[in-house]
Amino acid sequence: MDIEASARKKLISLLADSFDCIEECQLNLVGFDEALRADIVALSKSEADPWILAFEVKVPTEKWELKQWLNALRQAGNYPNCRVVDERARSANGGLINASFIYPEPNLSRWGERDSQSSRFYRSHDIEPLRGAILLAQHFKVGTTNYVSKRNKFSLKLGTDPIWDNSSGFRKKSASLLVQRKIGSTKRSV
Repeated sequence: MDIEASARKKLISLLADSFDCIEECQLNLVGFDEALRADIVALSKSEADPWILAFEVKVPTEKWELKQWLNALRQAGNYPNCRVVDERARSANGGLINASFIYPEPNLSRWGERDSQSSRFYRSHDIEPLRGAILLAQHFKVGTTNYVSKRNKFSLKLGTDPIWDNSSGFRKKSASLLVQRKIGSTKRSV
């Protein structure tokens, strides 16, 4: 039974205006010859912003805690710098994944997101470590998605930086966030 199918369809519908989406797309981890499968790979329709993005789709339940969200971030962390090896990708076949995102994002508000029985997706003391993990993941080009149903606004974020939304497309700073990023500090002499 494919419990993520409806969540993938919802994500594809949110991305459809700006991206061509491939479900269960085959990838190859560069340098390791390891085959991976991304839930969704989105190919930008914009020639000015030719980004290839991967998505790890989850269906969180009321029992999800920090370890499940960290596992989702870890899975999404495998996708950046993978090559697309799926014939359905046409001209993007062989291209590198620029960034990956988890969908849906965890609600990090003070009260947490609640299900119909008013229970939390995760414990309140998990919020700060999860927020830190999301900020750390941005250095590995792993981000989150955000959907506000009241305004029908959907956006992609790397850490706290929104890089794309369904109303205005890619932001100006997107290119600097999606290209290869260095990890660690830079030593400078004073």
